[in-house]
Amino acid sequence: MSRQRFEISVINAAPARFRGLASVDLHNPVAGVREISRWVEDVLLDFPELVIVAGHVGFPWIDELVTLTVKFQNFYVDTSAYALHRLPPAFVAWMKGIGKNRVMFGTNWPMLSPRKCLEGD
Repeated sequence: MSRQRFEISVINAAPARFRGLASVDLHNPVAGVREISRWVEDVLLDFPELVIVAGHVGFPWIDELVTLTVKFQNFYVDTSAYALHRLPPAFVAWMKGIGKNRVMFGTNWPMLSPRKCLEGD
C-alpha cells in the first residue's frame, strides 16, 4: 500500500480524530499544482463549509472567479500581486458592486508594498 493510500485509510478510519492536509513544495510550483490537481477536485461542491480565498485576482479567469463568489458563500478573492490602479476595470466594477463584501486587500509583500499597491497611475 502506498504511503498516500495508507494516510487516506487512517483518516477515513477515524474522521473525528484526523484531518487531511494538502501541501506542496513551493520551490517547484508547477509540479505542486499538478500534484494538488491529482488529489483535489470539486472542492467547493464537496465542502461547502470550507472558506477559500483565491489569490492574484485569478487572472485570466476573472469571469469564472466572480461567478464562484456569487455561487459559493465561502469563496473570496484577494487583490494580491496587483497594484490597485492595474486591476482590470470589470473586476473593479465587481468590487464596487456585488463583490464589495467578497474581496480582500492583499499586497504580495515584499515584491509589492502596501503603499505601492495603493498608489494611483
